[in-house]
Amino acid sequence: LSVFGGAVGGYEIVNNGNNTLPNSGISSPKLKNNFIYGISLGVQGEVEIKRGIAVYSSIMEMYRLNSSIGNFSFSIGAGLKFYL
Repeated sequence: LSVFGGAVGGYEIVNNGNNTLPNSGISSPKLKNNFIYGISLGVQGEVEIKRGIAVYSSIMEMYRLNSSIGNFSFSIGAGLKFYL
């Protein structure tokens, strides 16, 4: 089990730059493209199932400043790792 954290940065494009929502026709000035930045924190667990092969799962929370769609996002992932 390991805990990890880091910095997050990127450019967010919301609704292809259009301020009008396609399903309602409502214009929202809050929907705009921005550079975003923030921090992330997560936990990852790993179990070796055979020599050189492991199964892992991870949970991560990101806090992004300057985002049009919300400051927090949550993700869960799983997969296989192959070691050489």
